[in-house]
Amino acid sequence: MILYIMISIIVIFIGYNVFNTWGLIKKINLFFDLTQKYSLFEYVTELQIGHAAPIFHGKDQFNNAITNEKNQEMLLIFITPTCPVCKNIINELSKNDYPKMDFVNMVFISRGPIEQNHIDVLSSFNVSYLNSIKTVDLFNIRSVPKGIWIDRNNIIVASESLNTIQDVLSMKKVG
Repeated sequence: MILYIMISIIVIFIGYNVFNTWGLIKKINLFFDLTQKYSLFEYVTELQIGHAAPIFHGKDQFNNAITNEKNQEMLLIFITPTCPVCKNIINELSKNDYPKMDFVNMVFISRGPIEQNHIDVLSSFNVSYLNSIKTVDLFNIRSVPKGIWIDRNNIIVASESLNTIQDVLSMKKVG
C-alpha cells in the first residue's frame, strides 16, 4: 500500500513537471513568434553608400542654417570632442596653407561642443561646425572621425573612416 502511494506521488510529480515544462515551452514559442511577427528587435547599422541621406537641420558657428535639403553636394565630417584623431585633423588645417575653396560645402558635425580654438580654425577656412547629437544619431555614426559625401540628389556616394586632413581632401575629390 505504501508502495502504491509512493508510485502515485511520483507519477503525479512527474506529470506536474511535464505539464509545467510544456507550458514553459509554449510561452517561449509565443515570445519568439511575437518578436518575429512584430519586429520588436531592430539592429541599426551605419548608412551605406547608395542610401539616401537623412534630412538634417541646424545652425553653424556663423549662425547660418545648415541642411542637406538644398540640392548641393556636401562633405560631412563626424567628430567627437574627445577624439584625438579628430582634433589632429582640425589642427592640421592650421599648420598648412590650403586653398579655402577646398573646404566649400564641408561641415564638421560633433556629438558635443569642441574646443573654441578648433572652432576658430574651422572658421578661418569658412568651414561650418555643427554641434548636433541628433544629426550624429540620424546618420547612425558608430566610429569617428567619419566622412560622408552626399551628392546633389542627397545620396551617400562615399563613406570613409578618416585619419588625416589628406583623407578629408581625397574624399572631396571622390565627390
